[in-house]
Amino acid sequence: MIFLKFILVGLFFGCGGEVVNQIYIKQSVTGFKSTVLSYFIFLILLFLIRKIFKRFVKNIFLNSLIWYIFWGTFGILIEWIFLGTSNVVWYGQIGMFTFWATMAFIPVVFTEGLVSKKLLKRIILYSLIWTTIFLVGGKIVNSGFGLVVWLFGCIWLNVYVYLYLKELNTSNPG
Repeated sequence: MIFLKFILVGLFFGCGGEVVNQIYIKQSVTGFKSTVLSYFIFLILLFLIRKIFKRFVKNIFLNSLIWYIFWGTFGILIEWIFLGTSNVVWYGQIGMFTFWATMAFIPVVFTEGLVSKKLLKRIILYSLIWTTIFLVGGKIVNSGFGLVVWLFGCIWLNVYVYLYLKELNTSNPG
């Protein structure tokens, strides 16, 4: 059950932006399906890597911080090397970093039960409102609007990562 939850949460955070990118902008359902499949495989690997990683980095706060930074860095390197996005403006770079980091990190938040239900509810509420705005706005207003809302919403996710790490550090000192 944890495995399924990990995958579904990761797909929710990973695939919403791809609706705007692949379907609204590029008008490629095939591209969307390929991306979802690659994210699915990536999340399976993440789940397995997470089990191993937890054995090596025992401090929960440090573990979470390294996990977030590593996968954000990994993702932005994928973007730069394979997708040629190294010339994107600075806030786009932050958005791409956060996108990859949270696709790897938020499933951990929801499956490891290390923080308060209040914070989890805040993340869910934020995510539902944000996703609705960028998906509906991207369809009704225009795809560029959806992309900008998605991008800045990704950046705002860092607030929740900070709150998560702060709560972790407070509840598990040392």
